[in-house]
Amino acid sequence: MRFTGYYTLTAFHGTYTLTAETYGYFPNMVTAVPVLTGSLTTQDFHLTSKPEYLISGDVLAAGSGQPLSATLTALSTPVLPATSDPATGYYEITLAEGVYELR
Repeated sequence: MRFTGYYTLTAFHGTYTLTAETYGYFPNMVTAVPVLTGSLTTQDFHLTSKPEYLISGDVLAAGSGQPLSATLTALSTPVLPATSDPATGYYEITLAEGVYELR
């Protein structure tokens, strides 16, 4: 998949280290980027996607073990919430490699 984006910032004359990162991609760092007064500096980033994994399980009532309908959200991600099946409690959600809190 190919995504494009655009960013802009104002910086003082100098040499900078820049990092681009977003959900689902490994960060990319570029060092020694020169910025000159009164000029435009362009720095492109090429990000490599992370592998994705299917997370699945059952949502059950603690005491009875009965299946529950629940909405599971992977916090701090743009991934849409998953809803468990009220008849079985089963849910699944696909997430990029990483550590997440499901709520």
